[in-house]
Amino acid sequence: MVTAMTTSTETRWLPTGQAARELGISPDSLKRYADRDEVLVLGEHWRHGVHSNSPRVWNLPLCLQALNRRGRLQRRQPSPLRIAAASGSDSSHS
Repeated sequence: MVTAMTTSTETRWLPTGQAARELGISPDSLKRYADRDEVLVLGEHWRHGVHSNSPRVWNLPLCLQALNRRGRLQRRQPSPLRIAAASGSDSSHS
């Protein structure tokens, strides 16, 4: 499954409006994550178009991974109870 995601990351570059719709966020939020919040990195998650007036294009799978990772980190507050629950779920699979 990860291999399929890796293959698609190389080919799924979308313009800002379409990428924002696919990600379920506004175009302004998408650009803010790149410009101000630095969650999305130039060259990895997005790039400039060929010409100076070309729109940015976004690597959709990598953007989705970065935004999911960011969301999980914001939602989960570090607490001993949550850490114990997470390590308990991991050890039950061993």
